[in-house]
Amino acid sequence: MCHNDTETDLHALVSCPLVRRIWNASNCGDNGGSSSSFIEWWNQRKRYNSVRQLEITAVTLWRIWMNRNSQVWHGKSDPPVRVAQMAEELYVQWKAANSSFAGMFDYCANNSVDGVLKNGALLTESLTLLVREE
Repeated sequence: MCHNDTETDLHALVSCPLVRRIWNASNCGDNGGSSSSFIEWWNQRKRYNSVRQLEITAVTLWRIWMNRNSQVWHGKSDPPVRVAQMAEELYVQWKAANSSFAGMFDYCANNSVDGVLKNGALLTESLTLLVREE
């Protein structure tokens, strides 16, 4: 979005100056640190943040990506504070809708999984953040 650097996943979602303003307005805790890849950044967050902070971070990442796509495809984006607010609102809604899946994110955040089974059924109603480094 800023056109100042190569758009890697780390830059687009974490280190872009425009995206940093969203993180600064969010309730995700300290989002600093020096990482050489998105996977390294996420693993650092897993190490030092609560499950709740990881959940909010995942929703914020999604809202950042949606805001980026809106800018790229439609030439419109929301102000950083609004993106952070929408992420928080979405998180509250997601928690209310998925209260029966308590503990599932904790499992997914701390294990490498391609799917989560509960009572033999693949869960598709949960929030999923899948990033693979190739």
